[in-house]
Amino acid sequence: MRQSRKQVTPNRHTKEVEHLPLVCDLLGQLPLDSLNFVMNRSNDYAADFVDVAIGMEQALDEAAIFTALHAACERMLGPTHLSGYVAALNRREVRRAFTTGLDEFPVEAIRSWLAGAECPVPSSPARPGAAELGFHRLSGNGQTIGGIVLATAALDADGQTRVDHLARLTGSCLLTLQRRKLSQLVLEALEHSEEAISFYDEDDGVVFSNPAYHRVFPHYPDRQGLLGARHLDLYKLDLAAGMIDDPLARSDPEAYLAERARLADKLVDSHREIQPLGGRVYIYSRAKSKTGATMSRRIDVTEQWQATTQLRERERELKELVFRDALTGLYNRAFLREHIAGITAAMEAGHIISFSILLIDLND
Repeated sequence: MRQSRKQVTPNRHTKEVEHLPLVCDLLGQLPLDSLNFVMNRSNDYAADFVDVAIGMEQALDEAAIFTALHAACERMLGPTHLSGYVAALNRREVRRAFTTGLDEFPVEAIRSWLAGAECPVPSSPARPGAAELGFHRLSGNGQTIGGIVLATAALDADGQTRVDHLARLTGSCLLTLQRRKLSQLVLEALEHSEEAISFYDEDDGVVFSNPAYHRVFPHYPDRQGLLGARHLDLYKLDLAAGMIDDPLARSDPEAYLAERARLADKLVDSHREIQPLGGRVYIYSRAKSKTGATMSRRIDVTEQWQATTQLRERERELKELVFRDALTGLYNRAFLREHIAGITAAMEAGHIISFSILLIDLND
């Protein structure tokens, strides 16, 4: 007789297993004493802490992180009022991101408190019969990124330790969220940049290319199709498309590819060169990060290059006018003085030992 398979209903523990990699990453950012505190408590407490970590990791903004913190405090400490404050990315401004009844502290007072470790906590109005207030700075990566004000029942040593560790987790999650925001800003800037930019992973495969990059190289696959393409393989596509304006590339493509491979292999910090491509001129740079990844940038300087070339040609023409006789085309006395000055300097430097002058007088 065929047996029906039992339907498994997701519970709290299966949810925790699904998010285990994310939770481990967050818990791994905690100091060792905080992690030991969590692991040495009961299963219920550890599960509560994991729930908080999951909620904070999934938060899309600061308010959601503080909402998860408030729920954890209510579950672990009892009835709690909480206000959460966040320092902006520029670290100069502070704003209130969350509150549940503790709105009696002006943001200016909180900003002064967060300005330095020695700054006193804000003074609060008389609150007869009210819950005890606790102030906790939130920090990450060695800098203050926010603060919380808690109103709870009187806490014993164990309760105070729980709050300390929850505050550390909150600071770590806020820092992660701010880094995600900053990464998004950088990504949007790269998307709209007029520079042709691409990133390669440690295996030298493309992981990102912006629209400007594909305008420079219209013969490449689209952005999705370009993922994983090797640096040297892209040069092969350029050679096939006749994009590279280089004498070596035209006379000996294999030698050109070998030279590009040599430059890539010796790249430690950064490399920069002028690179003619498809009738345009670019400043081409490659830089390697500490992770082993590489960024490639091309800045179009065609107009500046043409203007510089024209200026140099004009300077050469003017020099010819100064040093040559307009009637005969022969070098004149000004050229002789300039030439003798150069030879004299070379003698003083020890590059030549002596020189001679031959005078020829031509008469009619």
